[in-house]
Amino acid sequence: MAAMNYAQQGQPVNALPDLVICASKERIKGAGEDAFSFQFSVNKTNTGYIAVFDGCGGMGAQKYQKAKNFSGARLASNIAADIVDRFYASPKDGFRFDGKDAERLEQKLKSVLQTVKQEIGEHSSLAIGGDLFRELPTTASIIASKPGLDGSVFCEYIWAGDSRGYMLNLDGICQITEDDLETEEDAYSNLQSDARLSNVVNADKAFTLHEKAIKLGQPVMLITATDGCFGYLRTPMHFQHLLLNTLMRSTTEKAWEQNLINELDKTAGDDCALVIAIYGCGSFEECKRMFMKLYGMHNTKYIKPLANDDSEENAAALWQKFKPMYYRENVEKRR
Repeated sequence: MAAMNYAQQGQPVNALPDLVICASKERIKGAGEDAFSFQFSVNKTNTGYIAVFDGCGGMGAQKYQKAKNFSGARLASNIAADIVDRFYASPKDGFRFDGKDAERLEQKLKSVLQTVKQEIGEHSSLAIGGDLFRELPTTASIIASKPGLDGSVFCEYIWAGDSRGYMLNLDGICQITEDDLETEEDAYSNLQSDARLSNVVNADKAFTLHEKAIKLGQPVMLITATDGCFGYLRTPMHFQHLLLNTLMRSTTEKAWEQNLINELDKTAGDDCALVIAIYGCGSFEECKRMFMKLYGMHNTKYIKPLANDDSEENAAALWQKFKPMYYRENVEKRR
């Protein structure tokens, strides 16, 4: 999907994102299990959302003949994306920013996925994968946002699984969501551990959509990404580098999207989906200008030292230096 520049569409300054950037790719063409969706509208009091979904290929490997023989994982991510899109657009639903959005959306996902399961399911005595099997399993990472009267952006981060929601401002990137894993890991250790998921959206088992609310200043990038975007990089510092390096090498929004796709194609061993909503920059060129200093500082402090010494000891030491900033927004979960 093409980049969107709301600032060029005559919308009020800071009411809607200046830019929305999307980058996605299938590792195997026609068999991708990641999906994304987004919407922003002045008719929804300038609110909107960005979202990504990663169909869980292991636990959702079963194929459904009644659904074009697609895997449960592929179906789940695309159905979940459609559910969230309809939830936002519906006059009865939508994001109300009242602390109950995750609960309402969770019920909607459960209801629709269970209905789909009944329509396409095939009764069988074979239990594929035992306890590891789920019907229509997918992660979800959703960021709903609305502008404040004081120039801030109020955000709800809603998620299940290990797809992540971030914010990136002039101080650097910060992970807001918390990975749902069976073991205790941080963003660096899980690159080696690749821990099993403890909670995913699905049609047959209980799950929870978590929620955090945070008020952010501008300029800010709201970022949501499946694990294919960050899970194959050397360190979490390299994810910030990937975002800013591709931005600095681009001359247009579409070029940035393509550069992101090209870089992800080089590094990722999985499908990828990434959406970025940018507030407070005004234009693509101004966005580059604003983040240029951070790009240079981050490159000097982390990326070049790792290029010169890629040892595990040096990478771990630099991560410990970067970690307090990466987790600086210590927001409690609402649920």
